[in-house]
Amino acid sequence: MIYMDHRADVSQTSSNADAVNKELDEDDVMQLQRLDMVVREGLRLYPTIPINVMRECMEDTTILGQFIPAGTSIFAPPWHIHRNADIWPEPDRFLPERFSPEHRDNVASSYYPFGLGPRTCVAHRLAMVTLKTALYRIVRNFDISLAEDLADPLPVCVHNIVLNPAVAIKLKVTRTNI
Repeated sequence: MIYMDHRADVSQTSSNADAVNKELDEDDVMQLQRLDMVVREGLRLYPTIPINVMRECMEDTTILGQFIPAGTSIFAPPWHIHRNADIWPEPDRFLPERFSPEHRDNVASSYYPFGLGPRTCVAHRLAMVTLKTALYRIVRNFDISLAEDLADPLPVCVHNIVLNPAVAIKLKVTRTNI
């Protein structure tokens, strides 16, 4: 759904490649600022692992006036942090501008679709390259629309620890770049 509503945003990123009639490689794709913003906002709304993993508090500490004794399990799910209205104005809206260079620092510590700190997903850079490259190539070569109306926001569920759509998503795909 996000793709359909913001295809123009992402297709802006392919106009430079179209102008020189070349397919961008992974290094080129990583330099596309608008594409980066769209992917990051998509991951904010729909993190792959929405519940993250627990950590153990190693020593007695106090956070925001709340005492946490050593040995306590700490859990800060990205799904809830990424949709906290105190941090993210209009948290259920897809607004890629949140990740523009002038705003990115405002949300750095509140955005962690791949975890945070020393235990960040080892493959997060590979995942970002893969996501951006795939999205760029899809936008460049296909027009995609919903075959059926869907609720917005998309209803989701968690199977094991991975976020999944709660309903089937049927798409109409037309090749545009032959």
